[in-house]
Amino acid sequence: MKKIKNIVFIGLLTFMVIIVLYPTVTDFSIYNPGWNGYLRLKEQLNAVTITENFEKTLNSIMNTEETALITVAYKPYGTSELETIRNYLLHGGTLILMDDYGYGNIVLSYLNVPLTIAENSSLLDPFVNFKNKRFPKAEIADEDKYII
Repeated sequence: MKKIKNIVFIGLLTFMVIIVLYPTVTDFSIYNPGWNGYLRLKEQLNAVTITENFEKTLNSIMNTEETALITVAYKPYGTSELETIRNYLLHGGTLILMDDYGYGNIVLSYLNVPLTIAENSSLLDPFVNFKNKRFPKAEIADEDKYII
């Protein structure tokens, strides 16, 4: 009986170590080292991760001209968050907006940007097909029209 307990204990311990050490594969995660993650980007840029108090952290940046805000719109932004992003941009910051669910359109609309990100559907590109139909390309058609 003691041997079975030891085997179960070692098995659970091994399983827990594997879970802790195995890298995440969550899309757009700063801990994901794969093609759909931002670990390498975070490391190369020596980026600061904002997980709490987004507005306070963004407002505390002194040299906004030297920074970029990279955000993935997983949920709708509130008015105060949108205003914080707008002020950040007005002071020279750069915004890289990524979106899977259409919530980025709220940001674009608030900033009066004449672009729309496709809503409620995956962006597919069966024509240019850059590596894969799930990697669409954005092109500027003329000064007032963008094709995504």
